[in-house]
Amino acid sequence: MRTRLGARAALVGGLWHVIAALAVLFLPLIEVCTGPDCTRYPYWRIGDIAGFAILALTAILGLMAIAASRVRMNTRNWVRLTLGLLSLTSVVVVYVTGWSIGLALAPGTLLLLMAALLT
Repeated sequence: MRTRLGARAALVGGLWHVIAALAVLFLPLIEVCTGPDCTRYPYWRIGDIAGFAILALTAILGLMAIAASRVRMNTRNWVRLTLGLLSLTSVVVVYVTGWSIGLALAPGTLLLLMAALLT
């Protein structure tokens, strides 16, 4: 039961990371106002290289968590180590991005941490 719950938490946390990274990258979330006119832009139009790197890292972390959730439990130590490193890296990404992208990634990070503890 604990390993099944951990695998599902890793799967959902990984999906959350991938979907959140793509949503921030492509949805018009950033509003730029010049005088009375305000326009919304997606991140790919006004972002910088550091933001793209963080979003790419987040998507890769999500895909790795999805892969780790599908591994059979006879390699439990590998899965536990992988999920632990993924959750630690996700905590660092949430802390670095702070109140912007970090809020969108925080639920996925908590799910990956829960998966690392339950596996």
